[in-house]
Amino acid sequence: MRAEIIVVSGGGEPAFADLEHLPDGIVEQIALTVMNRAGQDPSTGKAVLTSLVAALEERLGPDHQATLNALSQLANTGHDIGDEAGRVWAIEKVLASYDRQGRAEDALMATLGLAMAHEDAGDTAAALRTFENAWARADRIGRHELRAQVLRNWGLALSASGRTDEAERRLRDAVAEADRGHDHEMLGRSRIALGLFLQHEERLAEARQVVEAGLATLDVAHPDAITGRSHLGAIVQGRACGCGDVQGTIAEAFREFVITRLPADLLEDLDVTVEDGEFAIQVRLRRKPDPAEIEHMNRLIESANAEFRGRLTSRR
Repeated sequence: MRAEIIVVSGGGEPAFADLEHLPDGIVEQIALTVMNRAGQDPSTGKAVLTSLVAALEERLGPDHQATLNALSQLANTGHDIGDEAGRVWAIEKVLASYDRQGRAEDALMATLGLAMAHEDAGDTAAALRTFENAWARADRIGRHELRAQVLRNWGLALSASGRTDEAERRLRDAVAEADRGHDHEMLGRSRIALGLFLQHEERLAEARQVVEAGLATLDVAHPDAITGRSHLGAIVQGRACGCGDVQGTIAEAFREFVITRLPADLLEDLDVTVEDGEFAIQVRLRRKPDPAEIEHMNRLIESANAEFRGRLTSRR
C-alpha cells in the first residue's frame, strides 16, 4: 500500500493532521517516508522532524519505536547543522524513554551519545559528568566490551580537556577490559586510542608498540585502523603529532583489502593511488586468470571502492 505524504506549513495548520484516524501501521509508514525525505535536506529537515516527533508522541506515544527513530534522526540532523543544543534535547528524550522501558544497553548507548553531544556543544563539564554516568551504567550491565567502550571514549574526552593523568588511566583500563572480554575489535580500537594519546604525550616508542598491537586485531578497512596507520607513519618519523598522509594510508588500506582476498599466485602487484578524490587502480597479474577469478577480482575492487570512498572525505 502506498501512502502519499503532504506536509503542510503555514496557515496555522499542524504539519501532520488527522493521524488519529489512521491505523498504526500507516502512521509508521508515513513517519518512515517523512524521515527519508527529511534526510535529503538537513537545513529544512529539523523543522519537519520536530513536527513529526510531536505528532508521533501524541499519536503513538513517547516510547514507540517510530517516535524514538524520529528523535534519533532529529539528533543526527542537529549535529549536521550545528544545532548541538537540539541534538542534546533529542538524545535526552530518547534516553528517558529507554530508562522507562528498562532497555539498559540501549540507554547506555544513548548516554554515550549524549556525552559526545555535550562535548561537541563545548560543555566539557556536562560531557564528563555524562561519561561518569555511562560508566556506572556499563558497570551495572557487567559486560567487558561495554565497559571498554565507555572507558575509551571517556579517556579521549579527559585527554581533550587536558586531564592527562586521568585520561591515561581510563585508556589503559579500556585496553584491559577489552582484553578480558576477548573483543578483538574493541581491543584494537582501545589500543589505537591509547597509542595516539601516548604519541601526543611524546612517548613515541611505547606509542608505536601499542598502535602496532591495535592494528593487529583490526580489519584493514576499519576506520580506527586507517587512523592508526596514518598516525603510525608520524610516530615512525619521530613526530608527536600530525596524522601523516591520510589519503596515502587509505589507498594502502584499499590495496591490502583487495590483495589479501585474492589467490596469492594471481597478482604481481596492485597500485592504488588517489587522484582528484578518486581511486586510480593499476593491476599487474602473474598469470592469465580464469573467468571466475576475473569476476571475483572485479567484485573485490567494487567492494573496496564502496568501503573506502567515504573515508577520503570523512574526518575521524
